[in-house]
Amino acid sequence: MKIVNLDEFRKLPEMTCFRKYRPAYCDDIQFKGETWEHDFIAMSFDMPDNNGSDQLFDRLDEMERTGCSYPVEVDGWGRDGLFEKDQLFMIYEKADLEAIHKLIGEAIEVAPIEPSEAG
Repeated sequence: MKIVNLDEFRKLPEMTCFRKYRPAYCDDIQFKGETWEHDFIAMSFDMPDNNGSDQLFDRLDEMERTGCSYPVEVDGWGRDGLFEKDQLFMIYEKADLEAIHKLIGEAIEVAPIEPSEAG
């Protein structure tokens, strides 16, 4: 892993895996999309699939109350726009991603059978 500034980050290719970094703290893992003139597109994958905040909160509540499941959202691209000029980014390099890929492969082996979608 390495830490880069905003100018370096903007030069990185789409699908770069990163976390916004502040000393001793990192935000969620995200993927970089298009770089715009003053902004960029990014996607995280840490919530159930949803069509907006109302549905998201309803699904989270239902999952908590009933134990049902929903698939993870893996297409939640959106404009970032919340960074400062001095924002730093922790970048996952190829070896890091390969290690994570191996770990996820092991998690897949022990994961429960595919749950049915609630609704």
